[in-house]
Amino acid sequence: MSSNSNQQSIDTLTHPSVYRDTVNCQRRKSDTTDVNMKPQNETKQNQDWDLYPQLIRQIENEGSEEQVKRLHQLELEKSNQ
Repeated sequence: MSSNSNQQSIDTLTHPSVYRDTVNCQRRKSDTTDVNMKPQNETKQNQDWDLYPQLIRQIENEGSEEQVKRLHQLELEKSNQ
């Protein structure tokens, strides 16, 4: 191993910013994007997603009977819209 590559590997091991720069430069060279690429149109279904799935699961699993009933009412109202 030459002293230059040895010095470079030491620098990347001891200096985090040098390591990040070398990793980022390697990715930039391989990540080429086509200038003519158009973004894909999102469907309405992809835009209609739930913001609070964890809260819903928590109410289903740990909520009182009244909370679960209210949650089911809200879900029915949403599906009827």
